[in-house]
Amino acid sequence: MDSYALYLDDIRHPPRTGEAWVLCRTVAAMRELLEERGIPQLASFDYELGRTDPGNTGYDAVSDFLDFLISNAPEGEEVELEVRLHTSSSYGATRMAALLKERYAACLSAGIRLRHGQ
Repeated sequence: MDSYALYLDDIRHPPRTGEAWVLCRTVAAMRELLEERGIPQLASFDYELGRTDPGNTGYDAVSDFLDFLISNAPEGEEVELEVRLHTSSSYGATRMAALLKERYAACLSAGIRLRHGQ
């Protein structure tokens, strides 16, 4: 699989930083992308998705994302992955960061080493 970076946001576009960003506007689109392309090298999440995905938040996305990682980790291989939270919601950032911390051990057991960046 070719490497890519996942960017979930309802209104913003990915930064022009050189990564091969793939934009998702909904949690469902993120799931489809993960099924199609596998684990990204980098993922960045917004919390508030109300304009394009009413009823879902970045917390839901991060939860689904972590479930996917744990269920689809390459056997006998370790993967390093940076996760960023680019939300303007301090409440949302706190919730998503807590979820990443809570599920860190499960990811590590599956061979996924998460790095939390900005």
